[in-house]
Amino acid sequence: MKNLIIVILSVLTFTLLGCEEIILEDESETNSTVSGNYLPTKKASEGPEVQLVEYLYPKELVENKTFYFTKVYKYAQNENSEFSAPTISQRSYTIQAINSITRITEYKDAIEQKYDDIYKDKILSYATSIPLEFPINVAKYTMVSEVIENDITKGCQVRDIGAKDLLSVLPLYVKNDLENYLQLEDEGFVFSQFNHERILHIYCGTSDDHTTDSYYSNKFGLVLKVEKDIDKDMVKVEVVDVLSVDN
Repeated sequence: MKNLIIVILSVLTFTLLGCEEIILEDESETNSTVSGNYLPTKKASEGPEVQLVEYLYPKELVENKTFYFTKVYKYAQNENSEFSAPTISQRSYTIQAINSITRITEYKDAIEQKYDDIYKDKILSYATSIPLEFPINVAKYTMVSEVIENDITKGCQVRDIGAKDLLSVLPLYVKNDLENYLQLEDEGFVFSQFNHERILHIYCGTSDDHTTDSYYSNKFGLVLKVEKDIDKDMVKVEVVDVLSVDN
């Protein structure tokens, strides 16, 4: 599938992507701001083309079989900026062919969260509460697609950052707490599972100071998401235990 474009709509705290697949190659962090907010700076597309479909979903996802991550850890800070104990859930995916469209559905604890329709030239993704007749169009050959919703401007930027040890991205508390959880299950546990050969980084920002950094492995799909509400000084972190694959 060549020249794929992604549009993602979600009912999560904040997810709105609309980015062409040509990715910046540089390793520098993306969190540039514009006019006092956290919208990414618009840049011309650079570097080689990247097929988004190779990153967004688990590589071993096949028809007639559900792909499971049995442990996904989610941490959230309270109003005192203290992290609570993580909630642990299951994430799973199914894939099916519908005429010329490939549909991939994502579940949390067996409850459908969203589904993606993959066409020859685009990917349209929908939360279950959003009707299909209202997709958001994406401008071609731009790194950032901005959309205004409820007077809040949202924009995203996509970069292929190559090999990445995602431990460097985890907040220290989450890293230490997660290590305790995982060592309870495996005394010989090491953090090598967070060192990936190829990572796609999608940074999103809004005009009301909310940011989301999502990291996709070209083997497992979404493996880490860090959300920050700058105005309220609060952080949410979602970490996938890739060793918990049950496929």
